[in-house]
Amino acid sequence: MYELNEEDKEAFSPGNMRQWAAQELKDIAKAGELRAKEVNDLVSRYSSGEFTAAEAAERYFRYQDRWGEAIPGVSAGGDLSDETILTKMDEVRRMVEEARRTNRQSVRSR
Repeated sequence: MYELNEEDKEAFSPGNMRQWAAQELKDIAKAGELRAKEVNDLVSRYSSGEFTAAEAAERYFRYQDRWGEAIPGVSAGGDLSDETILTKMDEVRRMVEEARRTNRQSVRSR
C-alpha cells in the first residue's frame, strides 16, 4: 500500500479524483473519436482508389505508430471476459516496460 504525505493526500482528495476522472473520460472520448475518424478516412479513401496500396500501407503504419493497439495484447470480442482482457493488457505492459529497462541498461553500459 502507498504511504501518502500531506501533499499527496490533497492531490488524491475525492474532489481532485472526480476532476481527474471527468478529464480522463473527455480525453478517452476524444481519442476514440480521432482514432475512428482516422481509420475510417484511411479505409474509405483507399477503397475509393484515392491511395495506392503502398500509400495505404504508409498511412496504416503511421496510424499504428501514433495510436498503437487499442487494447494492448488482445482484440476485443469473442468470449474473453473483461478480467481476462485487463490481465492480458497488464502482461503486455509489463513485458514492454521490462524491454525498455533492458534497453536503457544496455545503452548506459556502452
